[in-house]
Amino acid sequence: MGRPNQEEVAHLLTNAGHTGPSSSVSDFQDEPPTPTSEPDGDDVLDIQLRSSNRPPYGHYPSTVVTADIDLPPSYNEVPQPELAVRPAAHGQMAARLPSAIDGIEDSLFKKDSNSGHEYYVDKRLDEDPILLEQAVRYWATLPPRQYMRIKGTHTETHRRSKDKTETKTVTDFDVRVEITPYLYRDPEQRVSMCTPRTVDNHEKVRRGTCLRKYGGLHDKKNRKKSARRGRIELGDGDGQDGPVLGDDKKPTLPEWCHRYCANHAGLKTFRIQRKVTGLDQGLLKDRLTTLVRDTNYRGSLTIDFPMADENVEVYNDCGINRWRFVAWVRWMFYLTLLFLFTWPYLFFATKRFEVVIVEWPFSRYHRDQDALEYVSITEDQLFNLWGRAIHHAVLSKRVCTLDQQDLIAAEGRPPIQTGNQIVDGLVGAGIRAMNEVNRQLGWGRNS
Repeated sequence: MGRPNQEEVAHLLTNAGHTGPSSSVSDFQDEPPTPTSEPDGDDVLDIQLRSSNRPPYGHYPSTVVTADIDLPPSYNEVPQPELAVRPAAHGQMAARLPSAIDGIEDSLFKKDSNSGHEYYVDKRLDEDPILLEQAVRYWATLPPRQYMRIKGTHTETHRRSKDKTETKTVTDFDVRVEITPYLYRDPEQRVSMCTPRTVDNHEKVRRGTCLRKYGGLHDKKNRKKSARRGRIELGDGDGQDGPVLGDDKKPTLPEWCHRYCANHAGLKTFRIQRKVTGLDQGLLKDRLTTLVRDTNYRGSLTIDFPMADENVEVYNDCGINRWRFVAWVRWMFYLTLLFLFTWPYLFFATKRFEVVIVEWPFSRYHRDQDALEYVSITEDQLFNLWGRAIHHAVLSKRVCTLDQQDLIAAEGRPPIQTGNQIVDGLVGAGIRAMNEVNRQLGWGRNS
């Protein structure tokens, strides 16, 4: 495995001379984004892309990165001043927010501690489509929190009595690395390739309904209505039996916001979903599996890519919507089994608008160049950057999220110092011996 040295890691962390395509979120796409054409229309994401000399996929040096890298914050202070997290980035973004949405953050009713799912309840968002649109555009500038997670477990069986045995699962290590910083070209200036859009008519989602459906002429009911009005032409006789959909435009963001505010349903919700695209999870999974198995680990290995802060939902302001998030109310319905009656009612009575998707690409495909363009670094560079820190965390049986302090320590780990040279030598030798024995004999097997 090719690993960057300490100077290259410092360069990745402090490089501020990157010049590349930049983007600013000003509007939503009216049509699906294509890398080879500029979006247009009233509901367009204005992505200003400057010329890029980025080489195609597969032509990147294994340890050379030409983008600013903002690593996850350290839980302990890092002595290097140039690696400190700079608070100006958030301040710059806050200065760009429209004044019309001041106070929206105070409407946050609940945030799930595990998934980061945010729920907003604000009467202004139910009645003012312009305010709702501005809030959606602001939420679209906030990225999802993408992680890659490496977890190892094994089972241990203990005999409790002559006839009974107890089996429990033991976690050997649970290591996470956040990928969110690599979704930006310039983390300080929030320069990215994020692509907000409204759903296309061929996507089956909830469009102010309780059940998923297609939009426009892709929906059977709409197609029948249009056929009765003579708006759909039949096949032209060249083997096409289906209808010609013709001009089947999807609603824009302002139109969806007006539809939501005009909806008279007693229970309704408007959702914004964030996605990470262009990340080759299979490649990273294979590389990480090889990395862990090379330590002769014999236990059960799980590698996945969880995501936090994926969804933002706006609920209309009413008593039922507030009660449905109160813990003691939910537990009362669970214990009394009333949820058997209330859950179907809430499911069918709540009209859901799941019509906004914000795509945060790790890479994207260019048809003209027939190559991938990466936002900051490739999957191989990501693995080479964090591989050594992950390797050490696995052998140390850590349960944590790695940060820049772990990255720096992995490149130049100082010796153990207790004040006694003899003890320091014995401790260091003991740790090295244990790690070497684990590599040779294997560790983490079921027992």
